[in-house]
Amino acid sequence: MDKEEQIRFSRMTKKSIKDFNQIEAQGWILNITVQIEDLVDDILMEYFQPNDRGIFGNVVLNSSIMHFGGKLKVLKSIGIDAETYSNLQKIGSIRNAFAHTNISHSMTMTFNPEIDTGAKVIDVINVMNSNGEIRSKDPYSYMVEFLGLYKQVEPVLKKTYGNIMESLRKTD
Repeated sequence: MDKEEQIRFSRMTKKSIKDFNQIEAQGWILNITVQIEDLVDDILMEYFQPNDRGIFGNVVLNSSIMHFGGKLKVLKSIGIDAETYSNLQKIGSIRNAFAHTNISHSMTMTFNPEIDTGAKVIDVINVMNSNGEIRSKDPYSYMVEFLGLYKQVEPVLKKTYGNIMESLRKTD
């Protein structure tokens, strides 16, 4: 974890991902995804070196013009590795789940005098997979998966950006 990342995570008041409520979880996921998208934008900006950087950044890379998935396809076409591409797609899917779905609660009750009885309440987030099937997932596990994916892709994106910048310096 670099110094910038340590500062960003040190501002969090939570000691564990489990301490997040729904709104905080959604905000955290969205915030980190925006940071990832900003890194992708930086890579694309430096790779293509447009004459009018303002138009390219504010129009072409604008999220309402080129969505996250489109940017990932461009990133893949300029050479990002397949694992990072796949992980970025998963990050996008998790982001969409938290951005467009509420965390709900599911309760099961059992009554059997011979075994444990009682009620169990669990949090769930319902997401649609690529086959169009709705699956219930544990939001905590989903956040842990997201954090793991972020820790894998962030250094690759930073390295890719650095490599592009280094290559530009050599051509000057």
